[in-house]
Amino acid sequence: MIGDTAIAPFRSGDLVALGIMKVTTLTYKNARVEEVSLDKLEDKESDVVVTGQMLCMEQIVPVSESDLGTDSDDPEIEPSIPSPSQPEWVWMGKFVQLQRPANSPQLGTRTSLLVRAPGHLVHTLDMPPIAASILPKNIQESLLAQALPASLSVSQDCFQQLLSMLFAGEDTPLLPNVLDKHGCTEKNAFPYRSQTCQPCFILENASRSITTKLASGSEGKYQCHQCHASIEIDRMRSHVGQHILCRLLGVPENSLHEQIQHCQPCGFCGRDTCTIDLKKSRNAFKVISSCPYASEFKLGNAKKSSKQQPCTNLPIHCSICDIDPKTKCRPVFWKFNIFHHIQTVHPAHWSNSSQRTQNLPSPFVDVLSVSDFELQEIVPLRSRPYPVPATTTLLSQCEPVHNDNPHARKCIRVS
Repeated sequence: MIGDTAIAPFRSGDLVALGIMKVTTLTYKNARVEEVSLDKLEDKESDVVVTGQMLCMEQIVPVSESDLGTDSDDPEIEPSIPSPSQPEWVWMGKFVQLQRPANSPQLGTRTSLLVRAPGHLVHTLDMPPIAASILPKNIQESLLAQALPASLSVSQDCFQQLLSMLFAGEDTPLLPNVLDKHGCTEKNAFPYRSQTCQPCFILENASRSITTKLASGSEGKYQCHQCHASIEIDRMRSHVGQHILCRLLGVPENSLHEQIQHCQPCGFCGRDTCTIDLKKSRNAFKVISSCPYASEFKLGNAKKSSKQQPCTNLPIHCSICDIDPKTKCRPVFWKFNIFHHIQTVHPAHWSNSSQRTQNLPSPFVDVLSVSDFELQEIVPLRSRPYPVPATTTLLSQCEPVHNDNPHARKCIRVS
């Protein structure tokens, strides 16, 4: 098994997801061994531990003939290009650097290339080689830097089947108890990301079991990743939305344990690892999210700012995007995230000089707007204007207000 590629679950932060490792070491009862029997490997009580390096993987789309190089002369290297209907994951020629678990100095320095998993959770994986010459140029360059003539590949379907077959059991919530807790990776290397930067192969039951323990035993509450406050589940969206609005309007929250950093943070948890969608159900839309902190709420109520829940960050459709022929709907974004989407995808509707939207349909402006009350409750000392140029919803001056909102108290004017 040493030298083989294998698939196993790994924990990064509060997420558990499947990753691919190149096996470097086997231990049995704390002693290094060259090989172990299949029976011992699959036995939960056998004390077999598999250590290796996690492969950096990237999802690719088929490349055009003009982008192809010369085919490899190696007969063992697969020359075909993945079909558009079969998304392919290929190795970048590099290994993921994870923050080392605090209780595992043997895995290396603060950031480590080594990961490990109990033997019964590790499954060998056949990864056929693909010639570097037929891969996208960014992967070709990455492989060239490592002096590698070929990459390794695995199909999306294979990944999904393994996820369903091996890790969909009732005991998956117990996985965090036996996995090393690595810190989050740089550049979103793990969990693996799709072409649209969505996290893939998340073990949702295992991840959810972590988040339910983060509220310090408070029943019906979750711990905010950003400020570590214990928040009632049905108020988490409004609470996290306040952190997101602070970031959007330039209000520093220096005391946070975890900053809002991504341009598309989840409205439930503030991280970038969750999906969001709206599904038509009878005469209304239902919010669908992969976030462990997700809770049901009525969109109509979420549009109203109140003293208890001032934030109106909610999922909305982008009215200026084309309708997807498959879903028959427009893409969905969190309200406070859509401005980055407009700026990058619809630049004609964004003013760089004012840092605001422009020439949007009036109904869409109404959807994006916020009230004076919401701004004063959450960001009275904002350094940037709200990105919708509607004078009826924006304050002309940023004057502080005295209230009990913790975010308002922490606001600092930025020159």
